Parts: sequence; C-alpha cells; structure tokens
Amino acid sequence: MLLALVGGLAAFAWVPWFVLMQVALACAVLGLGVGVPGALVYHVRLRRCLLEQGALPPAWWVHPFPLHHRLDAPQLDRVLPPCWIGAAGGAVAFFGCLVGGVGVLSAWLGGV
Repeated sequence: MLLALVGGLAAFAWVPWFVLMQVALACAVLGLGVGVPGALVYHVRLRRCLLEQGALPPAWWVHPFPLHHRLDAPQLDRVLPPCWIGAAGGAVAFFGCLVGGVGVLSAWLGGV
C-alpha cells in the first residue's frame, strides 16, 4: 500500500501541474455530477421506505446507515443502488480534490 502511494506520488512528478488540475477538475465535476443526484435519490427513497413503516426518526439524514436494518429485502433493493452510486461519485470527487492538491503543490514547487 505504501509502495503504491509513493509510486503514485512519484508518477505525478512527471505530469505537468496544469494537466493535474484538468484531471482534478474533470474528476470533481464527474464525481459531483454523479454523486449528488445519487445521494439525493438515496435519501428520498430511504425517507419513503421509512415513512411506509411509520418510523422516521429526527435527523435521520445525518447518519442514515444504521436505519438500513429497519428495511426489508425489497426496500433495500430500492435504496442501496443509489446509495452506492452516490458513494462512488463522492469517492471520484474526493480523488479529484487530492489530485488538485498535488497539482497545486507541484505548481508551487515549480514542477513541470
């Protein structure tokens, strides 16, 4: 794991900073463009399923994962796909932020 991290950072040393910033912007836009709608659909579907059961705890949207145990299998089949899509989009956006940070650092250090 450490070798992959060091190797990845070393590989960024040969990539021009402006290319890193373009990749970062593309990842952030793509990740947010997929992640935010996925998260919205997830929360709407979870709310509907919890309301069907008549149990919508206060501030349920703050930490919704513990509420999954209240759902039956068909409800989980409706709720979980957009959850994972939103999470994947968030991960891509986070990766874009990391690449952007490396690009800023590269530019600041006078990189390629």
